Amino acid sequence: MAHVGKKTVKAREGIDRNKLYKLDEAVKMVKARASAKFDETLEIAINLGVDPRHADQMVRGVVTLPNGTGKTVRVAVFAKDAKADEARKAGADIVGAEDLMEQIMAGKIDFDRCIATPDMMPLVGRLGKILGPRNLMPNPKVGTVTPDVAGAVKAAKGGAVEYRVEKAGILHAGVGKVSFTQEALMQNIKAFTDAVANYDPLIASDKERSFYTPVKNSADAYSKQLDILEPFMRQGDIATAVNDLMATHGKMPIAADMGDCLFTAMEIEFTPLVAPGYYATMGYGVPAGLGLQAATGQRPLILVGDGAFQMTGWELGNCKRYGWDPIVLLFNNASWEMLRTFQPESSFNDLGHWGYAEMASGLGGHGVRVDTRAELQTALEHAVATRGRFQLIEITLPRGVLSTTLQRFVAGVKRLSGIK
Repeated sequence: MAHVGKKTVKAREGIDRNKLYKLDEAVKMVKARASAKFDETLEIAINLGVDPRHADQMVRGVVTLPNGTGKTVRVAVFAKDAKADEARKAGADIVGAEDLMEQIMAGKIDFDRCIATPDMMPLVGRLGKILGPRNLMPNPKVGTVTPDVAGAVKAAKGGAVEYRVEKAGILHAGVGKVSFTQEALMQNIKAFTDAVANYDPLIASDKERSFYTPVKNSADAYSKQLDILEPFMRQGDIATAVNDLMATHGKMPIAADMGDCLFTAMEIEFTPLVAPGYYATMGYGVPAGLGLQAATGQRPLILVGDGAFQMTGWELGNCKRYGWDPIVLLFNNASWEMLRTFQPESSFNDLGHWGYAEMASGLGGHGVRVDTRAELQTALEHAVATRGRFQLIEITLPRGVLSTTLQRFVAGVKRLSGIK
């Protein structure tokens, strides 16, 4: 049995673990039991019962506490020129661009909040593996990627609290100091819980809820602003990254292969799309993309799975001869995943890792493998900026995970077929 300290024993005295206390009672008990020599932080913990590996169950955001946090927050801002001046005037502690990136890469991280203007995100994206685990990566969903750097700095200095559910489905945050008045703490707690309760999407208690999402009927309905802080990469993240790319650099025609490549394409905002209508035409994506560029002169985006690439991906070797330079997004989950969905017992569904990114140079192109959202965003920006040879981005995906659109399709087929 673990040893329990004297202070912990004393703090637990008079508390009935089986009783549900009212908020005012709970706050009063916490304040009365504060015994440290410093001003302790009062934290709130909420068990949401969600699985944040699924996009529709990820709960994160920012809320400004009416009475602040009681902490002095150091703010770093990635910005240039006029925006950098705005950040300094608003009270930012550190402002920079490439110089700030170099400091962070050297291990110097002396700030509590990081803010960036949208044009700086290709630069900041390189720091995902450093800032992400520290919960410091700028994110548009919590207002830290914004052109209004002055407003973001003031909010961070004035008591803005970011919240993000952990992998166990628990959300916790500091909501003030025990030296705050009872009323001030209760106001902060209410502001925080109201923000979580009003979060959209709300917690999905029905496991089949994702199969019945509304049909997209406007540009605003498509997912944008990729959350590069999250470590998990799913097919929907690829669609979001492409939507962001096209919003910045303009539309590109798409050639999609079968399976989750096609269903992911359906999550991308409207743009010219060619794709097969029958499953037996697997291997269509790469040849179709090359045909697109040959016929229209437009640079295409090709979505292809690892299995289909093994069939016809070698056609990319013709790009150098004809001057084509498509951007190829290769979905690598080492699996015939759509076949596995209907025939899970078959071992032929398993595919090996062939090292597609390394093969690209031998075919006359450039290849890169990405494992995180931040790496995907950076690779896409590099691919768009590089012309003259094809760019292959091998995207590592977990085996057994389907896009939400394919999940709906599979559920519909199984219902109609009576398959459990």
